[in-house]
This record gives sequence, C-alpha cells and structure tokens, in this order.
Amino acid sequence: MLASAQNVELGHEGSNDVKVHTNKLKEKLSSHNNLLGKLTNSNWGADPKTLKQTALALCYSTAEYCAPIWARSCHASKVDPELNKVCRTITGALKPTPLPALYRLASIAPPSIKRDTLRKCERDKQLSDNRHPLYGYQEIRRRLKSRKSFVTTNGLGDIRRQIGAVERR
Repeated sequence: MLASAQNVELGHEGSNDVKVHTNKLKEKLSSHNNLLGKLTNSNWGADPKTLKQTALALCYSTAEYCAPIWARSCHASKVDPELNKVCRTITGALKPTPLPALYRLASIAPPSIKRDTLRKCERDKQLSDNRHPLYGYQEIRRRLKSRKSFVTTNGLGDIRRQIGAVERR
C-alpha cells in the first residue's frame, strides 16, 4: 500500500495517477496562495521582493517538484491557473492583465517554459552523466502516441548542437 501511494504521489504509473498528482498539487498550491494572500495583507510582508521570494519558495518549488515526469501530460495545464494567481498576487495586477505581460512584470518565466526547461535539463543529465540511472538508456518504440515521456525529449546539449549547426550554415 505504501509503495503504491508513493508512486501515485510521484506520478510514475499511469495517466490516472498523474491526474491524481496534479489535482493534489493544485490543492496544495491553492492553500499556499491563501498563505501568500495573508502575507500580502499584513504590514510586514507586503514588500514586493519578499512576496516574490516567498512565492518562489512556497508555490513554484511545490509546482516544479517532479515536473519533468508529468510535464508532458495533458493534466499539466491544471496547475497553471494557480500559478497565474501567484503572479497576480506578486504584481498586484488585475484579472484583465494578459498572462505574458503578467509574467514579464513578475520577472518569472511562464509555467510551460519552466516545465519544458526542467524536462530538457533532466534529459541532458540522462545523456551526459554516467552516474545517472538512465545513462545509456536505449529508446524503445512507442506503442501509444498518447504516452509522452521526458526520455524522448532532446536534451539541452542536443539543442545547443542544433543551434550551432544552424549558425554555421
């Protein structure tokens, strides 16, 4: 029972487990947003720098936990509205503010870009670090198109080589 509970928490098994994980994550982020809102309304926590650091520590670290595993899931976008609320709290922007402008004001990368970067970093570690458990992993042919793994992602090194090849032309 404990092992399966850990797998559900990390989202290792199937898409239903990823759905459960993202729903729990959304609930956690909602409670962290409430804490951040209380800090905003107090006298000693309303400094913008303090709010941003608190948001990064409370909300974004929680949202990025195991993100390389579940980032390509169709359920990943459920977390984004809570992170949008965090940015609105940090900046003091209202709902009509467009999301790209909101993230620029907060000086934080949008969640999709952060997840993509984490996924590519994990893939880069797998490709280059011989101590990594998946080092030398040979990709197998996918049977289901709906299953998306970070293992099939290009690493940062691959992207750097592709950019270098384009620049040399």
